[in-house]
Amino acid sequence: MLTSEPLERELCRAAVAVVSQRYEGIDFNVPSKLMNFMAYGIPTVASVRADSEVARIIAESGGGWVTDCADTGALASTLATVLRDPATLHQRGMDALGFARQQFSPQHIARHFESVLLEACGQQPVAMTDSCERNTTITG
Repeated sequence: MLTSEPLERELCRAAVAVVSQRYEGIDFNVPSKLMNFMAYGIPTVASVRADSEVARIIAESGGGWVTDCADTGALASTLATVLRDPATLHQRGMDALGFARQQFSPQHIARHFESVLLEACGQQPVAMTDSCERNTTITG
């Protein structure tokens, strides 16, 4: 197991990341490593179901490639192809980083969570700025 300092070095050196997930049933989680890879600007090749949340995130972000988890040859072929294209690796890494900064920030998560809770209670979400600032006065 890598401690945080050696892990940090490896993440900073990585050209591409791999996420694999194969199961039947309803999609219920996203590996946290995907968020970490994206936050480091590492493009990801995902071997997952096409209708999975991982596939949706990668497609929406432009931060990598998706291969069918039932076809291990597709994963190997995609990796061989993308590793020969540094310009595309760089662009997809930048796309992943931009998406992570926007979608995975604590402020974004808090706004989304609050919106879901308010909707569940039958209330309208409060409009907030991107920086999550509110005009509040704390007394007492």
